[in-house]
Amino acid sequence: MEDPNNKKDDKIMKSLKELLRTVVISVIIVVVLTVFIIRPVRVDGTSMNPTVHDGDIGFSSIISYTIEGIHQFDVVVFYSSALNETLVKRVIGMPGDTVYAKDGVVYVNGSAIDESFLDQQFVADYETANQGQTFTSDFEPVVVKEGHYFVLGDNRPVSLDSRSGSVGQVAKSDLKSKYVIVIFPFNHIRAVLGN
Repeated sequence: MEDPNNKKDDKIMKSLKELLRTVVISVIIVVVLTVFIIRPVRVDGTSMNPTVHDGDIGFSSIISYTIEGIHQFDVVVFYSSALNETLVKRVIGMPGDTVYAKDGVVYVNGSAIDESFLDQQFVADYETANQGQTFTSDFEPVVVKEGHYFVLGDNRPVSLDSRSGSVGQVAKSDLKSKYVIVIFPFNHIRAVLGN
């Protein structure tokens, strides 16, 4: 006669094996997703307002970065060793470009760039509230080094970006992903790709 305790032990072992198998498969899927396909992102700070907001949660595309590379005006996620944090900014200057701002206008290689990606009402409200002070303060010409990118936040007055010595030009090796898909809070759901 079969011992009922053995049958119970076999059921427990089978359940434990199934649980372990599920956990291992889940871990493998999460690792593959976060190493090769998408990167979780949490926005800290207001430097990209109103494009993305402080506290927005979503993901960024590793696979798009790997396949497409980086283009001017892409929104990128990168690691700043100087600040010891991951930042979200917009690429303005590519390797070899000369970037500067004068009278509130950003120039790349001597031509004013179209910044239609900026929220024009947000810019106008800032300039009105600050008695005509330009949204983007002037900065001297900077030549972007090979293998680097010049990035700016969309909220120029408060953004720590390539204009600042603490961030500087971003090395290609520090770039992690591009684009930001906001999924929370629900009223902020949107895809931020580029221009």
